Amino acid sequence: MKKILLAICILLVASTSFVYGSQDFTGVLNGASYKIRVPDKDWNGTLVFYAHQYYNDPASYAQAEAAPGGAPMEDFLLSHGYALAGSTFRGTGWQVKEGTNDLIALSGLFNDLVGKPAKRILVGYSMGSLIALKSAEEVPLYDGVIPMCSLAGTLSGAVERESAFAFAYDTVFGWPSADWGPWYDVRDDLTFYGDVLPTFMGQLMDPSNIGKFEFIRRLLKLPEEGFYAADPPQYPAVFWLMAATTEVRAEVERRAKGPIYANADHVYLLTQSDKNVLLSLGIDADWLLESMNAGATISIRNPQTQYGEKYFDPTGDLRIPVLTVHSIKDQLYPAHFETQLLKKVQSASREDLFLQTYTEDFGHCTFTQEQLLAAIRAMESWLETGEKPDGNPNTSGFFPASKGFVAPSPDLLVWPIGKK
Repeated sequence: MKKILLAICILLVASTSFVYGSQDFTGVLNGASYKIRVPDKDWNGTLVFYAHQYYNDPASYAQAEAAPGGAPMEDFLLSHGYALAGSTFRGTGWQVKEGTNDLIALSGLFNDLVGKPAKRILVGYSMGSLIALKSAEEVPLYDGVIPMCSLAGTLSGAVERESAFAFAYDTVFGWPSADWGPWYDVRDDLTFYGDVLPTFMGQLMDPSNIGKFEFIRRLLKLPEEGFYAADPPQYPAVFWLMAATTEVRAEVERRAKGPIYANADHVYLLTQSDKNVLLSLGIDADWLLESMNAGATISIRNPQTQYGEKYFDPTGDLRIPVLTVHSIKDQLYPAHFETQLLKKVQSASREDLFLQTYTEDFGHCTFTQEQLLAAIRAMESWLETGEKPDGNPNTSGFFPASKGFVAPSPDLLVWPIGKK
């Protein structure tokens, strides 16, 4: 009887069509839209799950995607024999918990609709990288995971960097606490476009503020390319970083039931070369650094620390192979985020299950079709042979320089914020 009821439920939520040489299933599962696509012939037995990036506007992501970017990437991977599955997750925003559970449920639905795959590989982009990493430690479902353009590491990762951004902005411009709430504890209902942008855009468009923004950029070791201008030009990296520091953070604070930003153990530094450039722009970097280091007194309360550890912090105690891919020209979450993640893996003595590789694509999560395919094939080889692939683009057959893979210079991997 249970099996009959399950079959009826599946028929109610799943529709089937044949497009681009694939069998497609779409519907709603546990309140989340999903998409499953399977090659109509020559399926290689591998199912690739997609954990998507952050979004907070339902209209911008009304339908599930089974691969990054939707149909073009889906069709490409289907043509190489892979089955695909993705979900919008329930609701919007910081959906690490929801996304983890929704993908587990989607795997069960795939088994019922299609059959059990030979291999399950989870690919996570940006926020989805956290789902991938936490799943590699806690979810006994996948055979391997591929976190890409990761913002993970520790609370000294995304949250630490965004804390430094907010504190530096407060130091050079003055955070409007009366309207936004303190820099370390914003209003729970704060919105970027309605509350923040009118003030912020005026500052960003004022040429006299270039030195102040350059202080922030250099302090956080953010690439100059894309920081002030992007395509389209009204959305540079600094624009999205301010959104993350305000409206996105307000949402996470609501989930965590309190402030998540802190700086009590941080040390803010700049090289003499940076200071000289800033001085030429009229900025006394020494005075600003002294002010920031003297004001590094904010701590996170224990409940918020526990929330961060659960939904931001991989422990590094991996249970399955993990292959990360990061661009050295990622202007939002630079390659030095990988350094924080590596430290966690090393502390857990799990380097045998961890491989990092890099590309030179400009932008956040802008990998090519061939680069994603290379990562999936490398993971398949790792699972089949038990041998970790070579990640060096000069010697690797999986990650050649001809496909845009590079070996980053050591200075790009240095984390920008010191500790007391």
